[in-house]
Amino acid sequence: MAEKYLQIVKGKYDKESAIFYVIRYVRNPKKNPHGISNIHEEEILILTKEFLQVQKRYRNEKGRRVYHFYLSLSKEYNLSYDAYFNIAFQIVDYFSDYQIVFGLHEFDNDGLPCNKHIHFALNPINYKTGKRIKMNKERLFELHRIIDSIVTEYSTD
Repeated sequence: MAEKYLQIVKGKYDKESAIFYVIRYVRNPKKNPHGISNIHEEEILILTKEFLQVQKRYRNEKGRRVYHFYLSLSKEYNLSYDAYFNIAFQIVDYFSDYQIVFGLHEFDNDGLPCNKHIHFALNPINYKTGKRIKMNKERLFELHRIIDSIVTEYSTD
């Protein structure tokens, strides 16, 4: 049976520098050789500054500065690169009022091929209202439900 795994990466991520490091990790070209992402490598610093500008504009600079999470789909889904790209963009659409970056990882930290998974860096501050996102059980349940419907649409079992 094909499996899905959504994981919020543990960590405080409470410093400004965390934003840069998470975005850089998400877009890491060694892990993402096919460039499946919504940003270019040279945009990492620009996006870091934009995340910070939103947080400063709304004076919402305490606590977690970035959410880092990933979606791993088992090989049984048999997804194309286009499917991964479209799945990631639909998740981005779910967070439409937040700044979010994604990148498909195909290699592990040792440079070895691994199960493909999509990493995300999410600014927890809504750029329209300045309110902080609540990543509670209800939100995660809703996100799981949306991911189920998205993945079913692209699966070629």
